[in-house]
Amino acid sequence: MINNSMQPVRPAGLWEDPLYFLGAFGTVAVFLLSLIHDPTAVMVSLVFCCVVFSTVVYPVSGIFWLVALTPFESVANIDFMTLKVLKLAIIGMVGFRLYLAARGKAKEHDPYRKVTYCLVAAALYCTLLAPSLRSAQGLSQVVVFWALYWSVRRMRIDEKHSAALLHSLIAVAVFIAVVAILQALIGYDGLLGSKQQQLDASQGALATFWPSIERASGTFGSSNAAGAFFAASALAAVLHALLLRRDRVAYLFVTVTAVIALFLTFSRGAILGLLAGLLFAVCILGRARLRWTVGLSALGLMLVLVVTMPLATVLGYLRVDDEDLMSASVSRVRAWNGALVMIGEHPVSGIGFYGFKEELESLDGSDDAPEHPHNGLLKAVVEEGALGGLAYLFYFAVFLKNSIASVRRFRGQPQLFWILCSIAVIGLSLFAQELVDAGLTMGGSSIAILFSLLLGLQTSLQNSFQNLNGSAGLSELPLHGG
Repeated sequence: MINNSMQPVRPAGLWEDPLYFLGAFGTVAVFLLSLIHDPTAVMVSLVFCCVVFSTVVYPVSGIFWLVALTPFESVANIDFMTLKVLKLAIIGMVGFRLYLAARGKAKEHDPYRKVTYCLVAAALYCTLLAPSLRSAQGLSQVVVFWALYWSVRRMRIDEKHSAALLHSLIAVAVFIAVVAILQALIGYDGLLGSKQQQLDASQGALATFWPSIERASGTFGSSNAAGAFFAASALAAVLHALLLRRDRVAYLFVTVTAVIALFLTFSRGAILGLLAGLLFAVCILGRARLRWTVGLSALGLMLVLVVTMPLATVLGYLRVDDEDLMSASVSRVRAWNGALVMIGEHPVSGIGFYGFKEELESLDGSDDAPEHPHNGLLKAVVEEGALGGLAYLFYFAVFLKNSIASVRRFRGQPQLFWILCSIAVIGLSLFAQELVDAGLTMGGSSIAILFSLLLGLQTSLQNSFQNLNGSAGLSELPLHGG
């Protein structure tokens, strides 16, 4: 008998559920330490408390918290690593709570099971052979990524709440997009920028070929991550406007806002991801009218840019005609060349996680090497050897196959079709961006964790509808632990 209760989980006593005790003790301790160490961290501590208690009572709320916290990587005077550690702690707690809530549920088909085994095995292998213990950090983040995916998949989150999750993503993106637009136009002073962002701006790291405009990054730690987030939200919003009739004007407005913010990040990888996502959407939408609408809209936008923008402006925007602004491009080429050398030296075992910067600096004698090779496949091969590279390609192939199959299977159900289309298109966008970047489709980055949630939703929805054979709505499935 299906449990339709939506009441929160309430144990008979505090000691019967140690999560209550540990959550209370941990959050109070973090709060007190923040008061002693840095009063500006009080807000972060309060958010941490809210996440802990709401997730303990309503496990599914933890997923919404993770989506809402995705953009917050650089806030006030709290450094990036502190926020990342806190977010990883929240991710671990949410994943564990979801695991407890999903205990006892029947095992279901997992299209990413073999992918998980291959990627974790490659990560473990390279870590065991790595010369530095730092590689264990990368291994732990790979495990966290797939553990969170597994927990979300087992929860069988319903269609209604899956749609609400994407709506939350879009709503958060609107707020961050407005912040990013203001940053580009008036700078990072005051509340618009964190301490680190203000430092980067003062050093010219966010300068563009337009003297009055700076690269926007919202509350992310980098403009590239912000661009990936805006591309994902824009794709979800435009698909909503095309596939669902309600609030079409509002979602088109959100799309335009997110796209403007994306272009103001000056992230070429994110623009590539957006275009790849739109192209994929044209291929999977099915109906000729929708394909023509999306295709002609993308073509029209490109023609407008080509006709109205001088070539010098386009080259300046792409940072290919200015020696100072070309530093990022030169850094990528240098990283790619260095990665090929490292692959030749360590073709089987790789160099392990978090060793690329040090290895590249020892190769060319510099002290300002990038953290990774700026390519997802190269990163996998350099760090994890040939096994890691094959596992990465297998991961992409399975995602592509599963996404196309899920979209075709549920074409006749508008809202579910929108959810699965959005996940497919966002994933393809992230993989495309990884042609010139890395860490977006796996690991401990904010964007990767968001993608882990989306993968879990994709598989969960597929299994739920397949098990019910269309005879019952997903709204009947329980969302709380028991």
